[in-house]
Parts: sequence; C-alpha cells; structure tokens
Amino acid sequence: MIGPIAGLESARDQVAQGGFDVAVLDIDLRGQATYVIADELRSANIPFLFATGYSEAAIPARFHDIRHWQKPYELDKLVEDITRLCRLAAA
Repeated sequence: MIGPIAGLESARDQVAQGGFDVAVLDIDLRGQATYVIADELRSANIPFLFATGYSEAAIPARFHDIRHWQKPYELDKLVEDITRLCRLAAA
C-alpha cells in the first residue's frame, strides 16, 4: 500500500514513479482538483476509482466510466470495488 498522499504534486510524483497497481482518488487534495492525476492514471493504465465527498455531478464527463463513491461510504462495497480494480490490474 502507498498512501495516503495529501498533495497534488506528491500524487503526480507517485504516479510518475509507479510501484502501485490501483488508486483510490479523492477529487480534492488540499483545495486542488485531482483530475490531472486521474488523466495520468488513465494514461498509465492504472485502474482507479473516485472516493470523495463531492457528488457525481462534480466529475467531468470524460470520467463517466470511472466508479464513484460519495461519503459516507459503504465500506464493504468500496472494498469490493477496490478488489475488482486489483483483479483488473493483475489481468
């Protein structure tokens, strides 16, 4: 496990370095939108999902296919989705 990562630049550095299979991404890191990270994850073929306090309406249309979890989470269902991402990464 890597993380949590609290800053946008740290997250960008981690994506560039690699070393992880999946990501759970909040939409906001210390007041900065993380869609650039989502774009980089997609470009690197790293499966990810959004887990955030923001509604689905806040997510750009280009990410309509990405699973979104809004607080409060159903932890067991969130874990199921992360497990699915891990299977995708292993395939």
